[in-house]
Amino acid sequence: MTDTWEIKPDILAPGKYELLLPNGDIGNIEGTSFSAPYVAGCTALIKQKHPEWRNEEIKSTLAITATPLQKDGIRISPIAQGSGKVNAFQAVQ
Repeated sequence: MTDTWEIKPDILAPGKYELLLPNGDIGNIEGTSFSAPYVAGCTALIKQKHPEWRNEEIKSTLAITATPLQKDGIRISPIAQGSGKVNAFQAVQ
């Protein structure tokens, strides 16, 4: 609910991706259709490296390693972006 900011994201993930389809056309994947599997994949990579970690530890790792976003050189409020954009490489390290 962005009108009251009662709910905010914990992290952000890419919401649009262009890909080359088998027939040679360009296709788009947008929104949660792309961002949810992206975060799930990041979670799987962390779980593979740290199989003993609980869900809370994985979620915390995704949050503390996220890259804060900026607009015009000013950091976007955590109310709008949570911890920032998922950084899979940092999260797995």
